[in-house]
Amino acid sequence: MQYMDKTPLFEDKLDNYFIVQEHDSLQFPLHIHPYIELVHVLEGQVEMQIGTEMYMLYKNDYAVIFPNVQHSYHTISDNHHTNLGITNCVLNLLPLHKNILTNNRPAVPVLHQNQLHNDFTWAENRLYSVNPKEDNKIFVGTLFSILLCHAYPLLDLQPFRNNETQDLTEQIVFYISKHALEDITLDIVSKNFGISKFKLSRIFSNTLKISFPDYLKKQRINNAAFLLTNTDKDITSIAYECGFNNQQSFNRAFLQVEGVTPSAFRKHLDGDKYPENLIPLLPEGILQTPSEVTTQPICISG
Repeated sequence: MQYMDKTPLFEDKLDNYFIVQEHDSLQFPLHIHPYIELVHVLEGQVEMQIGTEMYMLYKNDYAVIFPNVQHSYHTISDNHHTNLGITNCVLNLLPLHKNILTNNRPAVPVLHQNQLHNDFTWAENRLYSVNPKEDNKIFVGTLFSILLCHAYPLLDLQPFRNNETQDLTEQIVFYISKHALEDITLDIVSKNFGISKFKLSRIFSNTLKISFPDYLKKQRINNAAFLLTNTDKDITSIAYECGFNNQQSFNRAFLQVEGVTPSAFRKHLDGDKYPENLIPLLPEGILQTPSEVTTQPICISG
C-alpha cells in the first residue's frame, strides 16, 4: 500500500495503489489525478463535484472517478459520523481496462450499493484486508478489475476525447501545485504557458469554477493549515513559508478561507486533524452537522 505524504491540487505521487477507510471529515478542493478512484460512503454525507456536476452522496453510495476527471469533496457530516472508504489504483495495474478508462467517461458516476452484484462487495472488502507490508500489486489489480467489470454496465459510459483546453488545464494545475508557495502571479503563469492573462483567467473561471487569486490563496492556506496542525513552527514563519509577505495578510486570507484566525485554528485543534495516511485540504471551513438523509444519490446541479 502506498501512502501519500501530501495532496497537491494535481495528485501524481501514487506508485501503485492507495486503500484507506477515512473517519475524518475530508475537505478537498477541485483536483485531478491520473488514476482511477472509488469512494464509498460507509457512514455520513458528502457533497462531491465530479466533472462539472454536483452530487450529494449518502450512506452506501459510491462515486467512481475516472482518471483526469476533476473532482472535489465537501464532507457534511462531522468526524463522529463519517467513514469513507477510498481506493485508488494506477492504470498500469489494470492493463485490460486502460483503454476504457482513458477514452470514456461515466454519464452516471454515482452508484448505490443495492445496484451492485455481491461480487463487487466481496472484492471491495478483500481490498480493505490487503496487508500493507506485503507486495500485493497483482492481487489489488485483480480485485479492482472485478469492481470495474461490475460497475461499467451501471455507469453508462460515454466516449471521451481530451481537448486542448483540458490538457492545458491539467498542466496549469500541476504547475501551480509545484510553485504555489513561490512568488507567482497571473502574469508569470500565463507567460510560462505562452497564453494571455485573459485566456488563463477564463480557464480558471470556466473550467475550475474559481478565480486565479482564490485558487492560489486556497492552495497556500491548505499548506498553512497542515503546518499549523503538524508542526510547532510559529505563525509568522508559517506565513512567510506559505508565500505571504506579512502576518497581517496571512491572517486575513486564513480567516477568509477557514473562518477562523491561524491562532484560533491551532488553539482549537481536536487531536490529529490530518492523518498520516491521507492529508486532506480544507478550503470550506466550518463543518455542518448532518441532517436526516435519504438513501439515493441525488444530482444537485447540472
